[in-house]
Amino acid sequence: MIEATLTEAETSAQNRPVLAVCAACSAQTAPDGRDSAGKRLIDRLREQTGALGISVRAVPCFAVCDRPVTLAFMTAGKWSYVIGDVDPDIELSEIVAAVDAVAAAPSGVPALSQRPDFFRKGVIARLPPIAAPADGSDGSD
Repeated sequence: MIEATLTEAETSAQNRPVLAVCAACSAQTAPDGRDSAGKRLIDRLREQTGALGISVRAVPCFAVCDRPVTLAFMTAGKWSYVIGDVDPDIELSEIVAAVDAVAAAPSGVPALSQRPDFFRKGVIARLPPIAAPADGSDGSD
């Protein structure tokens, strides 16, 4: 039997959350002709994706229109977070800090002290992993 092994970098990449961003948030085009707030944030993130080490996915709509801009931090086998009211001009380092905090938490639930301000204040939902943890626990830290 052949066993597949992952390099440390591949394992680390698998444990980092995918950052999903609502492309429709504040969908109306700004008076100056700029794209929606969500699209502007997506563009800023994608320009820096390599340097930031973040996988960014544009989502057509999260249907949380009263809380734009909406993000989701999703990792296979871990809890996911939906965060709203994110300033599209946020310092990208704050988003990276949130990605790092979620990635570092074994279940995807970072300690409150590890969550950037926008993350703590903007939680809309925390969603459990699709598959139950093998140890039978609820998966929260």
